[in-house]
Amino acid sequence: SCTGCGNFVAAVITKPPETVLVLLPIFATNISGSGDSSGYNNNSQSYILLDSHPRPNQHAPHNPQHGSYALFHSDLSGLVGSLKEIFPVTELGPDVPEMMGMMYNSFDVYPFVLPG
Repeated sequence: SCTGCGNFVAAVITKPPETVLVLLPIFATNISGSGDSSGYNNNSQSYILLDSHPRPNQHAPHNPQHGSYALFHSDLSGLVGSLKEIFPVTELGPDVPEMMGMMYNSFDVYPFVLPG
Protein backbone atom coordinates (compact mmCIF):
# COMPACT_ATOMS: atom_id res chain seq x y z
CA SER A 1 0.00 0.00 0.00
CA CYS A 2 1.19 3.50 -0.80
CA THR A 3 -0.17 6.40 1.23
CA GLY A 4 -0.91 9.33 -1.04
CA CYS A 5 -0.17 7.43 -4.28
CA GLY A 6 -3.79 7.72 -5.37
CA ASN A 7 -3.46 11.52 -5.36
CA PHE A 8 -1.53 11.58 -8.64
CA VAL A 9 -1.77 10.49 -12.25
CA ALA A 10 1.57 9.37 -13.65
CA ALA A 11 2.27 10.11 -17.31
CA VAL A 12 5.22 8.89 -19.33
CA ILE A 13 6.02 11.43 -22.07
CA THR A 14 8.18 10.35 -25.00
CA LYS A 15 9.51 12.39 -27.90
CA PRO A 16 12.25 10.16 -29.29
CA PRO A 17 14.93 9.90 -28.13
CA GLU A 18 13.82 11.58 -24.86
CA THR A 19 11.47 10.18 -22.18
CA VAL A 20 10.39 11.68 -18.86
CA LEU A 21 7.80 10.90 -16.20
CA VAL A 22 5.44 13.50 -14.76
CA LEU A 23 3.17 13.20 -11.75
CA LEU A 24 0.02 15.31 -11.95
CA PRO A 25 -2.17 15.92 -8.89
CA ILE A 26 -5.72 14.61 -9.07
CA PHE A 27 -8.08 17.45 -8.25
CA ALA A 28 -10.77 16.34 -5.84
CA THR A 29 -12.71 19.55 -5.33
CA ASN A 30 -14.06 21.89 -7.99
CA ILE A 31 -14.56 25.07 -5.98
CA SER A 32 -15.92 27.16 -8.87
CA GLY A 33 -18.54 24.70 -10.13
CA SER A 34 -17.68 25.78 -13.68
CA GLY A 35 -16.25 22.48 -14.92
CA ASP A 36 -12.93 24.01 -16.00
CA SER A 37 -9.65 23.36 -14.18
CA SER A 38 -9.15 27.00 -13.13
CA GLY A 39 -11.56 26.53 -10.24
CA TYR A 40 -10.02 23.41 -8.78
CA ASN A 41 -8.42 23.39 -5.35
CA ASN A 42 -5.14 21.48 -5.57
CA ASN A 43 -4.35 21.66 -1.86
CA SER A 44 -0.81 22.92 -2.61
CA GLN A 45 0.16 19.65 -4.29
CA SER A 46 3.12 19.67 -6.63
CA TYR A 47 3.45 18.90 -10.29
CA ILE A 48 6.50 16.66 -10.44
CA LEU A 49 8.91 16.03 -13.31
CA LEU A 50 11.23 13.01 -13.07
CA ASP A 51 14.09 12.80 -15.55
CA SER A 52 16.44 9.83 -15.76
CA HIS A 53 19.54 11.72 -16.83
CA PRO A 54 21.16 15.14 -16.48
CA ARG A 55 20.94 17.77 -19.21
CA PRO A 56 24.17 19.78 -18.86
CA ASN A 57 23.39 21.92 -21.93
CA GLN A 58 20.18 23.26 -20.36
CA HIS A 59 19.45 25.84 -17.69
CA ALA A 60 19.28 25.02 -13.99
CA PRO A 61 17.59 23.09 -12.48
CA HIS A 62 17.67 20.73 -15.49
CA ASN A 63 21.43 20.33 -15.23
CA PRO A 64 22.16 18.52 -11.95
CA GLN A 65 25.68 17.37 -11.26
CA HIS A 66 24.97 13.70 -10.71
CA GLY A 67 22.45 12.04 -13.01
CA SER A 68 18.71 11.81 -12.63
CA TYR A 69 16.59 14.40 -10.86
CA ALA A 70 13.07 15.35 -9.78
CA LEU A 71 11.67 18.87 -10.13
CA PHE A 72 8.73 20.01 -8.03
CA HIS A 73 6.54 22.72 -9.57
CA SER A 74 3.85 24.58 -7.63
CA ASP A 75 1.67 24.99 -10.71
CA LEU A 76 1.00 23.51 -14.12
CA SER A 77 2.58 26.43 -16.00
CA GLY A 78 5.93 25.75 -14.30
CA LEU A 79 5.78 22.11 -15.36
CA VAL A 80 4.90 23.11 -18.93
CA GLY A 81 7.90 25.46 -18.99
CA SER A 82 10.21 22.62 -17.94
CA LEU A 83 8.73 20.30 -20.56
CA LYS A 84 9.22 22.94 -23.26
CA GLU A 85 12.90 23.13 -22.32
CA ILE A 86 13.33 19.35 -22.53
CA PHE A 87 11.18 18.95 -25.65
CA PRO A 88 11.82 22.08 -27.75
CA VAL A 89 10.00 22.68 -31.02
CA THR A 90 12.05 21.48 -33.98
CA GLU A 91 12.11 24.17 -36.67
CA LEU A 92 12.75 22.48 -40.01
CA GLY A 93 12.44 25.46 -42.34
CA PRO A 94 9.99 26.50 -45.06
CA ASP A 95 11.11 23.85 -47.57
CA VAL A 96 9.96 20.96 -45.31
CA PRO A 97 6.33 19.84 -45.77
CA GLU A 98 3.95 20.66 -42.89
CA MET A 99 3.19 16.97 -42.23
CA MET A 100 6.91 16.25 -41.78
CA GLY A 101 7.19 19.12 -39.31
CA MET A 102 4.23 17.76 -37.36
CA MET A 103 5.85 14.33 -37.24
CA TYR A 104 9.13 15.72 -35.86
CA ASN A 105 7.25 17.70 -33.20
CA SER A 106 4.86 14.99 -32.05
CA PHE A 107 5.15 13.08 -28.78
CA ASP A 108 3.43 10.21 -26.99
CA VAL A 109 1.84 10.33 -23.54
CA TYR A 110 0.99 7.19 -21.57
CA PRO A 111 -1.07 7.89 -18.42
CA PHE A 112 -1.18 5.53 -15.43
CA VAL A 113 -3.49 5.62 -12.39
CA LEU A 114 -3.49 3.26 -9.41
CA PRO A 115 -6.71 1.25 -9.35
CA GLY A 116 -8.80 2.03 -6.58
